Amino acid sequence: MTGKQTRTFAIALSSIAMLALVALLSGCAVAAPGGSGTSAARAPQPSAASAPAPTIRLVTPLQGTEVVAGNVEVKVDTTNLEFVMPSNTVVPGQGHVHFTLDGNPFKMSTRPAYVFEGVAPGQHTLRAELVQNDTKSFTPPVKEEITFLVK
Repeated sequence: MTGKQTRTFAIALSSIAMLALVALLSGCAVAAPGGSGTSAARAPQPSAASAPAPTIRLVTPLQGTEVVAGNVEVKVDTTNLEFVMPSNTVVPGQGHVHFTLDGNPFKMSTRPAYVFEGVAPGQHTLRAELVQNDTKSFTPPVKEEITFLVK
Protein backbone atom coordinates (compact mmCIF):
# COMPACT_ATOMS: atom_id res chain seq x y z
CA MET A 1 0.00 0.00 0.00
CA THR A 2 1.28 3.46 -0.85
CA GLY A 3 1.38 6.29 1.66
CA LYS A 4 -1.61 7.96 -0.01
CA GLN A 5 -3.63 4.71 0.08
CA THR A 6 -2.74 4.21 3.77
CA ARG A 7 -3.96 7.72 4.66
CA THR A 8 -7.19 7.22 2.66
CA PHE A 9 -7.78 3.88 4.39
CA ALA A 10 -7.13 5.43 7.84
CA ILE A 11 -9.55 8.29 7.14
CA ALA A 12 -12.23 5.87 5.91
CA LEU A 13 -11.74 3.63 8.95
CA SER A 14 -11.95 6.54 11.42
CA SER A 15 -15.09 7.83 9.64
CA ILE A 16 -16.75 4.43 10.03
CA ALA A 17 -15.74 4.30 13.69
CA MET A 18 -17.19 7.79 14.30
CA LEU A 19 -20.47 6.88 12.57
CA ALA A 20 -20.71 3.70 14.63
CA LEU A 21 -20.10 5.67 17.86
CA VAL A 22 -22.76 8.26 16.98
CA ALA A 23 -25.23 5.51 16.08
CA LEU A 24 -24.46 3.63 19.29
CA LEU A 25 -25.02 6.74 21.40
CA SER A 26 -28.27 7.57 19.61
CA GLY A 27 -29.58 4.00 19.58
CA CYS A 28 -29.61 3.65 15.79
CA ALA A 29 -28.45 0.68 13.77
CA VAL A 30 -25.30 0.80 11.65
CA ALA A 31 -24.24 -1.62 8.96
CA ALA A 32 -20.53 -2.35 8.96
CA PRO A 33 -18.93 -2.65 5.54
CA GLY A 34 -19.61 -6.14 4.30
CA GLY A 35 -21.56 -7.04 7.45
CA SER A 36 -25.03 -6.87 8.92
CA GLY A 37 -26.48 -4.04 10.99
CA THR A 38 -26.04 -3.98 14.73
CA SER A 39 -27.90 -1.81 17.20
CA ALA A 40 -27.27 -0.59 20.69
CA ALA A 41 -29.15 -2.35 23.47
CA ARG A 42 -31.69 -0.01 25.03
CA ALA A 43 -33.75 -0.54 28.13
CA PRO A 44 -37.45 -0.24 27.41
CA GLN A 45 -38.81 3.13 28.48
CA PRO A 46 -41.74 2.96 30.90
CA SER A 47 -45.04 3.96 29.43
CA ALA A 48 -47.98 5.35 31.35
CA ALA A 49 -50.09 2.91 29.34
CA SER A 50 -48.15 -0.09 30.68
CA ALA A 51 -49.67 0.14 34.18
CA PRO A 52 -53.31 -0.44 35.15
CA ALA A 53 -55.26 2.79 35.45
CA PRO A 54 -55.45 4.13 39.00
CA THR A 55 -58.76 4.82 40.73
CA ILE A 56 -59.75 7.18 43.51
CA ARG A 57 -62.63 7.40 45.99
CA LEU A 58 -63.07 10.05 48.68
CA VAL A 59 -63.80 8.29 51.99
CA THR A 60 -63.52 11.15 54.51
CA PRO A 61 -65.64 13.17 54.50
CA LEU A 62 -68.36 11.48 52.51
CA GLN A 63 -70.72 13.31 50.17
CA GLY A 64 -73.26 15.36 52.16
CA THR A 65 -71.88 14.60 55.63
CA GLU A 66 -71.42 17.10 58.47
CA VAL A 67 -68.08 17.65 60.15
CA VAL A 68 -66.92 19.88 63.01
CA ALA A 69 -65.35 23.25 62.14
CA GLY A 70 -61.60 23.57 62.52
CA ASN A 71 -59.14 21.02 61.22
CA VAL A 72 -60.74 18.71 58.67
CA GLU A 73 -58.93 15.53 57.69
CA VAL A 74 -59.64 14.29 54.18
CA LYS A 75 -58.82 10.77 52.96
CA VAL A 76 -59.01 8.82 49.75
CA ASP A 77 -58.89 5.15 48.84
CA THR A 78 -56.89 4.43 45.71
CA THR A 79 -55.96 1.47 43.59
CA ASN A 80 -53.02 0.97 41.24
CA LEU A 81 -51.01 3.90 42.60
CA GLU A 82 -47.85 4.01 44.70
CA PHE A 83 -47.58 7.40 46.42
CA VAL A 84 -44.23 9.09 45.70
CA MET A 85 -42.68 12.55 45.66
CA PRO A 86 -42.91 14.44 42.35
CA SER A 87 -40.11 14.06 39.81
CA ASN A 88 -39.49 14.82 36.16
CA THR A 89 -39.71 11.18 35.17
CA VAL A 90 -43.11 9.53 34.80
CA VAL A 91 -43.10 6.01 36.25
CA PRO A 92 -46.22 3.95 35.55
CA GLY A 93 -48.17 3.25 38.73
CA GLN A 94 -46.58 6.10 40.72
CA GLY A 95 -47.85 9.56 41.60
CA HIS A 96 -49.52 11.55 44.34
CA VAL A 97 -52.80 13.33 45.11
CA HIS A 98 -53.87 16.96 44.82
CA PHE A 99 -56.59 18.02 47.28
CA THR A 100 -58.53 21.21 46.48
CA LEU A 101 -60.97 22.83 48.90
CA ASP A 102 -63.47 25.35 47.50
CA GLY A 103 -61.43 26.00 44.35
CA ASN A 104 -58.40 27.30 46.28
CA PRO A 105 -54.91 26.26 45.14
CA PHE A 106 -54.40 22.53 45.56
CA LYS A 107 -52.52 20.90 48.41
CA MET A 108 -50.18 18.12 47.31
CA SER A 109 -49.96 14.96 49.38
CA THR A 110 -47.69 11.97 48.97
CA ARG A 111 -50.03 9.92 51.13
CA PRO A 112 -53.77 9.30 50.79
CA ALA A 113 -54.71 11.91 53.44
CA TYR A 114 -54.37 15.61 54.20
CA VAL A 115 -55.54 17.96 56.98
CA PHE A 116 -57.07 21.31 56.04
CA GLU A 117 -56.63 23.66 58.98
CA GLY A 118 -59.18 26.22 60.18
CA VAL A 119 -62.08 25.20 57.96
CA ALA A 120 -64.97 27.60 58.67
CA PRO A 121 -68.65 26.62 59.06
CA GLY A 122 -70.61 26.34 55.83
CA GLN A 123 -70.88 24.17 52.75
CA HIS A 124 -67.58 23.21 51.14
CA THR A 125 -66.51 21.48 47.94
CA LEU A 126 -63.62 19.03 48.09
CA ARG A 127 -61.86 17.70 45.04
CA ALA A 128 -59.19 15.00 45.01
CA GLU A 129 -57.20 14.19 41.87
CA LEU A 130 -54.49 11.60 41.38
CA VAL A 131 -51.60 12.89 39.30
CA GLN A 132 -48.45 11.36 37.82
CA ASN A 133 -44.89 11.84 39.13
CA ASP A 134 -44.50 14.97 37.00
CA THR A 135 -47.68 16.44 38.61
CA LYS A 136 -49.61 16.23 35.33
CA SER A 137 -53.08 14.71 35.24
CA PHE A 138 -53.60 11.16 34.08
CA THR A 139 -55.41 10.74 30.76
CA PRO A 140 -58.30 10.66 31.37
CA PRO A 141 -58.12 12.55 34.70
CA VAL A 142 -58.61 10.43 37.85
CA LYS A 143 -60.60 12.59 40.26
CA GLU A 144 -63.62 12.83 42.51
CA GLU A 145 -65.48 15.83 43.91
CA ILE A 146 -67.93 16.00 46.81
CA THR A 147 -69.67 18.61 48.94
CA PHE A 148 -69.93 18.48 52.72
CA LEU A 149 -71.14 20.71 55.55
CA VAL A 150 -69.01 22.14 58.34
CA LYS A 151 -70.84 23.09 61.58
